[in-house]
Amino acid sequence: MRIAKQLALSLAVLVVGGAVAVWYTPEGAALLARASGKPAAGQGEGAAAGRGQGAGGQGQGQGRRADGPPLVVVAAVTEGVANARLDAIGTGQALNSVTVMPQGSGVVTRLDVKPGDKVKAGQLLGQLDNQAELLARDKAAVTLKGSLETKKTYEGSNASITRLQQFTAGVTAEEAQLELNIAETNLKRRDILAPADGVAGIVQVSMGAYVTPSTPIVVIDDRSSLLVDFYVPEHFVSFLKPGMALEARTIAFPGEVFKGEIAALDNQMDAVSRTIRVRARIDNGDDRLRGGMSFTVTLRFEGERYPAVDPLAVQWDGEGAYVWRLGEGDKAEKVRGSVVQRDADRVLFKADIKPGDRLVTEGVQRLRPGMAVRVDNGGAGA
Repeated sequence: MRIAKQLALSLAVLVVGGAVAVWYTPEGAALLARASGKPAAGQGEGAAAGRGQGAGGQGQGQGRRADGPPLVVVAAVTEGVANARLDAIGTGQALNSVTVMPQGSGVVTRLDVKPGDKVKAGQLLGQLDNQAELLARDKAAVTLKGSLETKKTYEGSNASITRLQQFTAGVTAEEAQLELNIAETNLKRRDILAPADGVAGIVQVSMGAYVTPSTPIVVIDDRSSLLVDFYVPEHFVSFLKPGMALEARTIAFPGEVFKGEIAALDNQMDAVSRTIRVRARIDNGDDRLRGGMSFTVTLRFEGERYPAVDPLAVQWDGEGAYVWRLGEGDKAEKVRGSVVQRDADRVLFKADIKPGDRLVTEGVQRLRPGMAVRVDNGGAGA
């Protein structure tokens, strides 16, 4: 009896809960509507209204897409010069640089040069021990004196002197003169002389050092001008000629520009790098520059002129590069071409366009050849 009461109470709770769920939830209302074959209250009207709004929204969207030509932003074509400037890296060297070496072996007994001295060609810089050469010269001088006296005696004597004796005396005197010349030459070779004008570098030997003909004594540089060798790509060869002005800069003097000119061009191209060697000459009258410095050389010349376009105007497809140009009636025209040079803010574009033509830079996705467009540059003007 007690179990039956509990079952009846549980059943009553379930019935009441189900009725509440059906009454207060949309799912329950829809379930009752399907069970009775009638739409739920407000469902048909709301659904119809929703469909109507959806259809209306779609219609409005279609209306916006079809509402006149597409908007685009354009930029005018200008003119630019390709390859008007060339920068290259080179290394400087003195106009004339000579390493002084002795002409013989021996001990250094004299040094008359210091680093930084300005010297003239033929100036005495030092000397090797020369006692043996002095003795040889003096001996040759004595021998020559005796030979000349004998020759003079034979020529002025009334005694019976044969022609052969006179000839032999003359030959002996000449030989003695040659010996003296050789001795004097050997003596001069003990002097260390400057072979050219210039500025002396660091002296690499000291007094008392033993040197040979392969021992460097000092380097003399003529720095009145500096020569800078650098390499230029093959494309620029037609623009280069001796005497062409240039500028050079070096990290040793930041911000300063040194004037120069092309001194020489090599007689052939490098077949591997496809470059040509160019030699520049830079004035160094104030002697501030040094051989071995690195230089950035800048050449400026008249380059080829091409249409310059906004980088955003250049488009690409399977056939290559092209731009959209606006013709009469603001109709789009596809113009194909090729990129010549790309800079940060412009592209030199070789194509059938001219300065002043309007090219589309924004809104290119929907363009088709012959399509009319509307220009909207945000008030900046077309």
